Amino acid sequence: MTGVLGRRRIQDILLNIAGIMLPMGAGFLVVPDLIERLGAERFGILSICWMLVGYFGVLDLGLGRGLTQYLAKQVGLGMQADQRAIVARRVRRWMILIGLGWMVLMLIATPLLTAANLHIAPAIKSEAILGWLILAISVPLLMWASCSIGVLEAYSRFQTVNFIRVPMGLAVFLVPWVIAHFTQHLAAVIGGLWSVRVTAALALSWRSRNYFHVKSNATETPASNDILKFGGWLTVTNIIGPMLAYFDRIAIGVVISITAVTYYTVPFDVLSRLPSIPLAMMGVFFPMLAQLHVRPENSRLHLLQTVRASIRMLCVGWIPLMLILGLFSEQFLTQWVGVEIATVSAEVWSWIAIGVLVNGFAHVPYALLQSAGRTDITAKFHLAEFVPYFIFLWWALGIYGIKGAAIAWTARVMVDTVALFLSAWKMFPTLADLIRDTLLLLTSIVILHFWFDDFFSRSPSDTLVPEAIFLLALFLAAWISYHGRRLYVEIYESHASIR
Repeated sequence: MTGVLGRRRIQDILLNIAGIMLPMGAGFLVVPDLIERLGAERFGILSICWMLVGYFGVLDLGLGRGLTQYLAKQVGLGMQADQRAIVARRVRRWMILIGLGWMVLMLIATPLLTAANLHIAPAIKSEAILGWLILAISVPLLMWASCSIGVLEAYSRFQTVNFIRVPMGLAVFLVPWVIAHFTQHLAAVIGGLWSVRVTAALALSWRSRNYFHVKSNATETPASNDILKFGGWLTVTNIIGPMLAYFDRIAIGVVISITAVTYYTVPFDVLSRLPSIPLAMMGVFFPMLAQLHVRPENSRLHLLQTVRASIRMLCVGWIPLMLILGLFSEQFLTQWVGVEIATVSAEVWSWIAIGVLVNGFAHVPYALLQSAGRTDITAKFHLAEFVPYFIFLWWALGIYGIKGAAIAWTARVMVDTVALFLSAWKMFPTLADLIRDTLLLLTSIVILHFWFDDFFSRSPSDTLVPEAIFLLALFLAAWISYHGRRLYVEIYESHASIR
């Protein structure tokens, strides 16, 4: 054992983060030019397509994540490799059938989704319909790729996953941008996204092929009921979760306009991708957590060390990053997409930034509960949030416009984060003190954000603005220094206790 954060795990975390940040960097560079080439309305439709691609990736009825949890747990219990491969092949067949079913539904529903209730100019309605038909065909490929990723991550093959994920993530932005140099037609642009998904699915299938190989004399394993139970509740989360996260775009298109979707999407697309950083970190810890739940020796100590290390890592890097991004929203947007969009989107950016900051910490209890097989907890929260959120969203849109959508989204993720931490507290009493301190810390950071934001929203000529910037820099330096030292000490202590 090399401790909670051995060299390999640190490398895997950095690779996972790079797999998120590099595509985001590509998006940051090409989005302004892409908006100019496609126009605000076509870009609004493309942004919804990006959202749908991500949404389809979680419509596997929870089987991809369930397979990861199941295989990692069975490694801890000593199941033979051939038996694990039989389970993996069985789940892959299920997922392909699921993908074909979703494809048929999307082919039937595409005209209604694209043309009936959105304010789309008649000249581009046919482009939108054809583009979304192309997207529908890609759904089975996404299911196949999801299964391959689930198997690779179960065995902690994060280097292999990121070897494919990084170029695929870059291509999701770069391919539409290149195509837009030659044509504005949405079918061509979305067809480029489809080609990226095909290539990625084939590459993942090839790299994971050994984990699906079964010897001719292998015996059949018992029915994989645990995966179906895990996936059943996760399906609720996978369907309702993205609806809660992305329905605001459709609501804006219906209540206001498709152009307003662009003004909302520009800040939302950047900031809502950032929680992928803590998600990438917890993705590395997830197989280890699943094994800890079935290994009684020192499991409570190792669990506490793992969760504490993950929260400390977020304190060192995540909180300073999100505070800076949230407090300098207008300056950042002005440099990126120009004064026109920055003027409209700055308040949206600021509100979403604080929600994303808090939501980043939610991935810790989320992974902890999922690794223990308790996908039902998250699903029940999402069911409870569903109706109240949509009512609040509709009301906030009518009162505050697109800023209201940002307020509604931020309020929801804050409630969700608190609920997840309290559930983890109840299920793992050993973590009670750590969870209480984390919730108090997040409350203080939210208050601090709004306090600083009050100063930064003033005119640059205000004499208090430079003083606020100096205080923020001083606070962040002290914060990073303190939590960085504590993280180092905790890693050292975890190594010592495990040895």
